[in-house]
Amino acid sequence: MLSRLALHIALTAVLPAGSALWMNVAAAAGRPAATYTYTLVTEPNQGLTPIYNIITSAKKTIDMTMYELTDTQAEQLLVQAAAAGVTVRVILDQNLEKSNNQAAYTYLSENGVEVHWANPAYAATHQKTITADDATTAIMTLNLTSQYYSTSRDFAVIENDANDIAAIEQVFNADFQNQTVTPPDGDDLVWSPTNSQTALLNLINSAGHSLLVENEEMSDTNIVNALASAASRGVLVQIAMTNDDNEYASEFNQLVAAGAEIATYAETASLYIHAKVILADYGSPDAQVFIGSENFSNASLTENRELGLIISNAAIMASIETTLTGDFAGGTPWSDSKANFSVEANPTALTVQAGSSGTASINTAVFDGFDAAIALSASGLPSGVTASFSPTSIPAPGSGSSSVKLSVASSAPAGTYTVTITGSGGGLKDTASISLTVVSSGTPSFSLSANPTSLTVAPGGSGTSTVTAAITGGFNSAIALSASGLPPGVTAGFNPASIPAPGSGSSTLTLSATSSAAAGGYTIAITGTGGGLTETASVTLTISSGSSTQLITDGGFESATKSGLSAPGWTATTNISGHNVIVVKGPYPHSGQNYASLGGNNNETDTLTQTIAVPSGTPSAPLTFWLNITTQETNGKAYDYLYVEIHNSSGTLLATPLTLNNTNSTSDNNKAGVYFQPRSVDLSSYAGQTIEVVFHATTDYEKTTTFLIDDVSVTASPAARPRR
Repeated sequence: MLSRLALHIALTAVLPAGSALWMNVAAAAGRPAATYTYTLVTEPNQGLTPIYNIITSAKKTIDMTMYELTDTQAEQLLVQAAAAGVTVRVILDQNLEKSNNQAAYTYLSENGVEVHWANPAYAATHQKTITADDATTAIMTLNLTSQYYSTSRDFAVIENDANDIAAIEQVFNADFQNQTVTPPDGDDLVWSPTNSQTALLNLINSAGHSLLVENEEMSDTNIVNALASAASRGVLVQIAMTNDDNEYASEFNQLVAAGAEIATYAETASLYIHAKVILADYGSPDAQVFIGSENFSNASLTENRELGLIISNAAIMASIETTLTGDFAGGTPWSDSKANFSVEANPTALTVQAGSSGTASINTAVFDGFDAAIALSASGLPSGVTASFSPTSIPAPGSGSSSVKLSVASSAPAGTYTVTITGSGGGLKDTASISLTVVSSGTPSFSLSANPTSLTVAPGGSGTSTVTAAITGGFNSAIALSASGLPPGVTAGFNPASIPAPGSGSSTLTLSATSSAAAGGYTIAITGTGGGLTETASVTLTISSGSSTQLITDGGFESATKSGLSAPGWTATTNISGHNVIVVKGPYPHSGQNYASLGGNNNETDTLTQTIAVPSGTPSAPLTFWLNITTQETNGKAYDYLYVEIHNSSGTLLATPLTLNNTNSTSDNNKAGVYFQPRSVDLSSYAGQTIEVVFHATTDYEKTTTFLIDDVSVTASPAARPRR
């Protein structure tokens, strides 16, 4: 499994709200061709909605193995599924986490869920998986422990490979009965205590270019020696970990002595590295990534029940590479780490029609005190293709980005070529590869553009750009969208997440910066993939210095003490007697306990209003909120509406920048409030004005629609200071 060639990748669809990337993957050599989908969930960026959706979508069965379970929302969803007739079975660890799991065990077992304490034959059952209907499974690095969601770096892969699922279910059935079993490998699986140590060592030992690593532990001698050996033979080894009381100081010293790069986070830092991941040879045809529950300890690899997988999914690897690179750059270098830099290309593949051109973002990152300019060059160009960089070099200390434009003459021969991008500086070199496919004119194709092409966002704020796809030559496919080159603390979301066939249309890109995002300029590569083609556009993102100002009072309605028509900062109206627009301790919030609920009755008119003053000179003031639309309407026509309105301070309507209706429903008759999607409206044009932000809902005489609103925010960004 570990030596197979990279899988052939074709994007087909994307989860709602830009929350994950779905991929079609043809089988590797030696296996019959099949089509599977893989979804990456990255925490704490995306939230648990994709995981919750597995539970709420189950029709027949749910089988879950969990090391630690304290997430009451997940517990309630499992109980709701059981009440709806789904057979729900749960295995919880007892050797190490019985006291923490006891409350969940009691609640689930008393409410129709079959709960089993894990087989005591294992030192611990550290596996974290959820499988629904023998059709979909999530293999996770994270536990369902809500107290850690906001700070813990974790990943999950959701897949539907039938061979993997059959193997997981076979092991689950044995573990549920405390029976001995030798786990089948399926197509991608990495099990403890059987093959995980061998599989991870093979992955590390086969790396020829780079190993990007995150883990919670670093005590397994075999893994440490393999990483040190890789660094000694010239492989770029970058490791990001939380430094837990210098517990692994001797291992870290051994690794940096061999040439590895290590960045650590304090236990008190806002990010805790809990992920268990190895990304090998990213950007090469043989790139692979391991994601799973296995820590780098002897117990985890040889004594526990653990599960991970190794895949070659291009989009998942690209997303993980961005996250790992950002995490590494945000950490503190371990003592004696050697100065170095890396070069990466986003995207790693371009399809360009003869007579046209394509661009990619070239990003450089520096480590452990590297301080020199990095010159960029391209080699391996086929006849008729030229490369130009803007800028041609990255100034000292060497961290930044450039754009490479590959111009293809009309006479260039069709075919696929490997273009090597080389960065040189400080006596060191590093390379990245771009797979360039030249297609003859008249071939079905598409192009991407972004408007605006530059955004200024303050820490804690967000900005939007419209990404538009244009098609030529009879192109007809789903164009899936993704963003790369994101700096640490910045996330990207698309609405919609893909442009449906034939591929002509637009999507709104939202770039959101956390309060810790570093000031500076960055080039964000927007990638569209569909019909076997990949095209890019770019957006220049400037993170302004200084913090943003939050203009909304109590955007999550958490200061409200009782349900009704008012909360701090908010006033509401309704024509339905007894209807509570503001709901306290409701069952379906996006976060916290409270939210607003508009509609839900026939012939209803509701409003929810807050007055804000947008500061003068504000370059960016996005109104963002999370919305869950539930409807009984089924014929696809619009009957019930939610308007986002802007009034002046006297209540006069100035604009209605966003209109939604029942056809925008995030689910059909869903009973769980896990279908929230983000929405955004730019209010920067009201700088210097006092305005009313009004959510206005109306419903018709039958088949109700409910609009749930939570986590409303308006962040006013200060003007950016010029960079010097």
